[in-house]
Amino acid sequence: MYDYAFVTILLAVLALFLLYQNLLSAYKIKHLKKQFNDSEKSYRESLAEHQHLLSQLTDLRDDVQKNLLRDSVTELPARQIFENHLQQVLHESERYHLKFAVLFLNINRFKAINAALGFEVGDTLLKEIGHIVQRCIRKVDIVSRFYGNEFVFVVSQLNKPEAAAYIAKRILDELSKPFHIMNHELFITSNIGIAVFPQDGIEVKTLLKNADTALQQAKSRGPNIFDFYSSELYNLSRRELVLTSSLGSASIFQDFSLHYQPQMDVTDNSIVCMEALLRWQHPDFGLVAPGEFLRFAENSGKILDIGEWVLQTACKQFKAWQSQGFKLKNIAVNISFRQLESPHFSYKVSQLLHDVKMSPECLVLEVTETELLRQIDVIEKNLHMLKHAGVQIAIDDFGTSNMSLLYLSRLLVSQIKIDRTLVQEMMVNSSTDSIVKAVVALAKSLDLTLVAEGVETEKQKEHLLSLGCTLMQGYLFGAPQPATDYAKLKKALEKK
Repeated sequence: MYDYAFVTILLAVLALFLLYQNLLSAYKIKHLKKQFNDSEKSYRESLAEHQHLLSQLTDLRDDVQKNLLRDSVTELPARQIFENHLQQVLHESERYHLKFAVLFLNINRFKAINAALGFEVGDTLLKEIGHIVQRCIRKVDIVSRFYGNEFVFVVSQLNKPEAAAYIAKRILDELSKPFHIMNHELFITSNIGIAVFPQDGIEVKTLLKNADTALQQAKSRGPNIFDFYSSELYNLSRRELVLTSSLGSASIFQDFSLHYQPQMDVTDNSIVCMEALLRWQHPDFGLVAPGEFLRFAENSGKILDIGEWVLQTACKQFKAWQSQGFKLKNIAVNISFRQLESPHFSYKVSQLLHDVKMSPECLVLEVTETELLRQIDVIEKNLHMLKHAGVQIAIDDFGTSNMSLLYLSRLLVSQIKIDRTLVQEMMVNSSTDSIVKAVVALAKSLDLTLVAEGVETEKQKEHLLSLGCTLMQGYLFGAPQPATDYAKLKKALEKK
């Protein structure tokens, strides 16, 4: 009986042990299964992440390759692709003795478009410009965007350089048409510079540099202009750089001087006015014409200081002549658009006249007809303030632009000066003579003082006098000279 109970207990213990082993095995299997599932999940997640990273890497590689090949904004060939193509064209042209041209295109005031309308509009505009250039050149040629608002393209296998000029003109004409972008109507201006192989360079870098130099020259001449590069152009660009740098020097006024040319009343052979003309004796280039360096001065902003110096010097000389018994009615000084648009200009003129104790009506401020038409609304206020202060306003080079007659009364003009080209041509061209007659009649009807410029011969003088113009200026009466020489000139003129 005891043995049976022991065996029963032993069997029960064994059964419990086996149950425990089964339970432990089941737990281990469940745990291993969970680990396997977790590992499998982790593997799948790692694999998915790896595939995602691989996809991103592939997209990034494609973007890099695309950016190396194409401009991201215009989708035109990238700069490196363009330069490689240009190098190939150069080699072929050398081998077969062909000509080709490199053209630089600049879109003017593009930053203003971005600032006013946003980069999306600007980018769309650049893309459309690229399409226009592509349509204007052959499929074998190539165009690329080099900088923000500059494109460069090649015209290969030229029979003559004039063919490049034809393409440049066509592109400028197309770009002058209105663009319609995102409910905006845009008008742009542009310029193109052209360098031709081989006369303007036999290397890629040289041709690109010279095309850019030609572009800068074209821009200086005005909007929608193209220009060719030449060695003379390079010398001019160097001269411009030197002159512009010299204008920024504090000692520039030491090299300036004023020459004066008389305006004559031919009825009694008297000098009624002296026009002050600026001269610059440059230490390297000698005498520099005002028409050249004043453009640089205006672009650099130096024109305001130069204009103020001219006004002060001329007014002081006028007072000096008066104290010496040289009884002039007026002194005439040329002023620029930059001076007229300055809000302080009329005040400075009034202050100067007060300081030198000069009557305002003795000062004649001359502004060209072209300058007046640039932004007439901007300068009108200053002109009115000057007129009300007693200063006389004269329109110089009258007859060279399509100035509305309404502006003559609106701007309170005191006198007009017939342009010298009209005076030179009136004796040989009946149409020009008719214009001069019309200007004389206009001045009389509006009660304006009329002065004829550029009078060089007695025949011109007599003809103008017969038309009723009595005030004249030109080399017939005297060339511009330093102030010290005019005592002799006055005596000589009075003896005639």
